[in-house]
Amino acid sequence: EAHYKQACELAEPIMKELKNGAASGSGASRSGRSGTSGSSPAVSTSALHAALPATMGLMHYGLAQMHLQRGDQKGASVQLEKALVCHPYGVKNVHTMLGHVQSSLGKYTRAIEHLRESLRDVSGESRVALLESLGEISALSGDYPAAEETYAAAVDANTSNAH
Repeated sequence: EAHYKQACELAEPIMKELKNGAASGSGASRSGRSGTSGSSPAVSTSALHAALPATMGLMHYGLAQMHLQRGDQKGASVQLEKALVCHPYGVKNVHTMLGHVQSSLGKYTRAIEHLRESLRDVSGESRVALLESLGEISALSGDYPAAEETYAAAVDANTSNAH
């Protein structure tokens, strides 16, 4: 965990600089020079800009998993939200994980939003499982008509998978 935190601390100022447009997109290295510096090649700001969000997203995702292993749902939620901010489409199951974490924290509206977002990219048994989770969370939140509708959609999806 210490390595992840250290990497995040080192990368966040670079991310801010890139997001604020302080680094030029000219292909020059971060120090403003182009070409090579010593024996290592220069990294273009466009390459950094492309790679850092994914790297930061994966770091936050890793931290979230560590929080989950410790039973720290709130810490996991914070890290998963950061992963989405850094790289919204980088890790497929972030929305699913966030949905389940938010549900365990009693934040049913947010949980439903994240699970619905997850539904966009899944089919088959995964879709059925997500629909079942959505139905359960809708029932927990007191929205019984939505729960009934979602459970019916899960049954339909399961039936269509069987054929």
